[in-house]
Amino acid sequence: MSDDDEYIFAIQGYLDASADTQWVRVMPIRKSVDLKRDAPATVVLEHPESGQSAVMKDSLFEFVYTHAVNYWSTMNIKAGETYRLTAERSDGATSSATVTLPEDFPTPVVQMGRSGFDYVYINGIKKLADVHTRFHTESGKIVVVPHIRDTVSRRSDDYVVAIDPAEDLAALGEHNTDGYTRKEIFVAAGGPNWPPMGSIDEDLISMPEGVSNVTSGAGYLAGIVSKILPYRCCFDENGDHAPCPLE
Repeated sequence: MSDDDEYIFAIQGYLDASADTQWVRVMPIRKSVDLKRDAPATVVLEHPESGQSAVMKDSLFEFVYTHAVNYWSTMNIKAGETYRLTAERSDGATSSATVTLPEDFPTPVVQMGRSGFDYVYINGIKKLADVHTRFHTESGKIVVVPHIRDTVSRRSDDYVVAIDPAEDLAALGEHNTDGYTRKEIFVAAGGPNWPPMGSIDEDLISMPEGVSNVTSGAGYLAGIVSKILPYRCCFDENGDHAPCPLE
């Protein structure tokens, strides 16, 4: 491997235009396994079109033989815009990723209790990145039950998700929780370069030779717009199903 082909950092995470804080994990890539602590990276998030940028703050997480850092920033991220994240080592070597976020989409509509299923109707998304139910438990944990495989595409930007409430509760029970206080639905649109994550092996994504949009590094930085829906039905003034106010 030449110096020009050197892998510097693994970058993993996503930018979410709906979030007030962005979190991205950055981990140095080593040529050998040892126990020395790596010098922290300088991670910059920038919007090239406007010139806006922010140095992301760090929170250290220890792993076996190495450590990763979750970098965070409250920089305003907008739907439909392109951003670049650059991680720089103390010697000036860098890894970077550029990502374009999707456009915003209408709030999905929830219908409950039809033939034993609850349904989520989604439109205005070209690439559906994720759908899951989210239980907030009495102990403070959040349990996620994925539903991307329960989703059917009716048109190019139109989806319907069939959720079996009994299966949701069974999945929650596998976590030995003490009950839940709130149930929500999470829906996320992926950007124009969103890869088919569900069909790609996680080990392949983490390898330098795998699916990656990181220059001189490994991993994947994605761009999304997300919405968290209350798990209930709402109606308009005519009595028809309508989007619920977002919580």
